[in-house]
Amino acid sequence: MVSTQCHTNMKVFTFILTLLISLNAIAQKESIEALKSVTGEYSVILQYSEISGREAMQKARENAKRKALEEVCGVRINIWDKMENSSAGDVFNSLSINQIDGEIIEFDVIEEGHRQSSARSSETIFYCIANIKVKKGIEPDPQFYMSINGLKSVYYSGEPLLFNIMPYHDCYMKIFLFEDEKKGYLLYPNEYDIGKKLQANELLDISDSPYYEYEIQKNNSLEKEINQLVFVFTKTERPFNALETSRAEIEKWMAQIPNNQKYLYFSTIEIRDN
Repeated sequence: MVSTQCHTNMKVFTFILTLLISLNAIAQKESIEALKSVTGEYSVILQYSEISGREAMQKARENAKRKALEEVCGVRINIWDKMENSSAGDVFNSLSINQIDGEIIEFDVIEEGHRQSSARSSETIFYCIANIKVKKGIEPDPQFYMSINGLKSVYYSGEPLLFNIMPYHDCYMKIFLFEDEKKGYLLYPNEYDIGKKLQANELLDISDSPYYEYEIQKNNSLEKEINQLVFVFTKTERPFNALETSRAEIEKWMAQIPNNQKYLYFSTIEIRDN
């Protein structure tokens, strides 16, 4: 688990440039498709949930959008592979993630509300019915990319993590940790640093931060610990509910950002004892 504290050590992870291998090499031509009465739902036990009714309704809308995108565009899998040689040995890892090649261009709510679940009396189901238009076949913007430097593939517990980022375009950044196959966390922005817009060609050097000391710590008793870190750069601010601790929810959020509006950077770090 990663926690963020002001002027304290923070367990963090590194990034290494990865090779994007698409399982769908044929680009789709752009087209627009209209869907009628798409229903999205989100169930919650309000008495025990940290999510408010308003947030639950928003999730129902997001579910409707996700259904529309998947129906029109389908889902492809992108695999990021990397091979690094180091003094500690060869490191190999890969990360696959769902990718949707489209975006919502029109979303008209017909009806929304909530009802009691027929399965459990304590469960409330929020629903949204909407007419949705989807633009299909959006390819990545080759001019929208970032450079991350100063990283290693293997670190020893207690080492500082030093790196810098050069954004070649104005952008917003979020950093996620994939701790294992099911858990995921938002590391940045956080309660100490709410984040800001990164300016094109202005170097961001993490070692210059007045708020944090970045140190890598190994948290298991095995020979090594491997985690993955995901950088998401977007052209516009894309809110994310920091209460989510599910890797699946993070992946769904990333998949819904249009390809030409984001740049994804995946990295894997191997942590060893001294």
